Order: sequence, then C-alpha cells, then structure tokens
Amino acid sequence: MEKITVDAFRRMYIPIGWRQINIQDDFEAESVIIEVPRYYGSENIDLSKYPMYLKTVSSGGRDDILLSSEATEDTVYAVWTLCPPQTSYSGDLYLQLRFEGDDLKWETPPAKIEIITSLNAEPVVPTSPSAYDGWLDEMQSIADSVLSLTVSAETAEPDEEVSVEKTLNDDIFNLHFRIPKGEKGDVGTVFSTGETLYWENNALHVKTASSVEENNSLPITSAGVFKEIGNINALLETI
Repeated sequence: MEKITVDAFRRMYIPIGWRQINIQDDFEAESVIIEVPRYYGSENIDLSKYPMYLKTVSSGGRDDILLSSEATEDTVYAVWTLCPPQTSYSGDLYLQLRFEGDDLKWETPPAKIEIITSLNAEPVVPTSPSAYDGWLDEMQSIADSVLSLTVSAETAEPDEEVSVEKTLNDDIFNLHFRIPKGEKGDVGTVFSTGETLYWENNALHVKTASSVEENNSLPITSAGVFKEIGNINALLETI
C-alpha cells in the first residue's frame, strides 16, 4: 500500500505514482497510509493524544474527514480510502492534515493530488463520513461501551487482608470485597475507598458524573453520555 509521509517540518510527501491515479467517482478503489512522526517540536508534543483530521478541498468545496488513527513507538498513522465526495469532482484535490485539541492546533502545508476525469461522469452522492459524523460515531461508541457495575461485600476475619474479586459477565462488571472486622465486630476502616468509591450505611457506593467536565476523573453514567450525544445533535441542527 502506498504511503503519504510527513517530515519533522510538517511537509507532506505524496508518492509520484499516487499524484494522478484516482478517477472521478472512484469508490474505495484506492487506499493510502498517512504517516506522521508521533512527537513534534522541542517539547515533544505527543500527536497520538489528539484527533487526526484530513482537510480536503476540491472544485466542489471543502470536506473534513476524521481519520481513525493508530500509534507506534515513533509514528501516528491512518489509512485513507478515497471515495465521494473527495472523488466527486475532477481536477486538483488539495489535502491538509490537522491534529487539533483544546491546547493544540497543528497543520501541514497544503499538498495536492489530481482526480482524473471520467467519461460522462456526474458527481455522485457523498459517502465519506464528515468530521461531524465521526464525532457522533465516537460518542455513540463510548455510550455503547458503558458497562453496568455491581458491588458487593462480606465481612472477613480481623487478621485477613482486604481483598477484591473482579469479574465480567454479560457486560456487567462485578466487584466483590472481603473486608475485615473492626475491634467491635463492625467492618473496619483499614482500607481507602479513593476518589470514586465511598462507604455508607454498610454499603460501598460508586461516585459518578452526570455530565462531561474537564479534569473530572469520575466515571460518567450512561444517561450522561446520552445527554452529551443529544447536545451534539442539537448543535449540528443549527449548522
């Protein structure tokens, strides 16, 4: 498979044989690997921590693609498979790679390939997912991965150590604690529950967050994820 590479100065190199190979209205006929150095600049910014976008501009307009990236020890890479709208219009197709987050905006200088005219071709309905569709898919994936959690506990002898048994059955994550007795026969306090757990009325509870917040390490509930997806859908309707 051909490979588009980016050097330490953010310059994009496109193989000669790939600069004029795609035909108008091609659908998943060509794929290329886009590879970038994982660490950038004197501060060694780790680009693998940020979403990877490919900005494309043709005579039909601009369309941004959220790429599904992977990381190795030294590189970040993604496979880009061409299809409409990138192949909908013949002529120059300009490319610009972007990594972006709250504390970073990183882009390459534009590069280009040529989409060759197909006889009697008409632009087809776009099938490439936009960046917005990619965000929705990612949020839905998070919602789908939220597991149910059950917690149980039993009293152990005073000389026993605290133990936790963890099991996963049918997408239900189970925690079972054995907790030693205190001096008066009650459950002792020889363990720390940490930030996400707390003990109340002889039961262990899990602290959760109902919405996404910066620097909040609490697990978010399924209802919270559903709310965030609803907010994104509402925002997209105004665009």
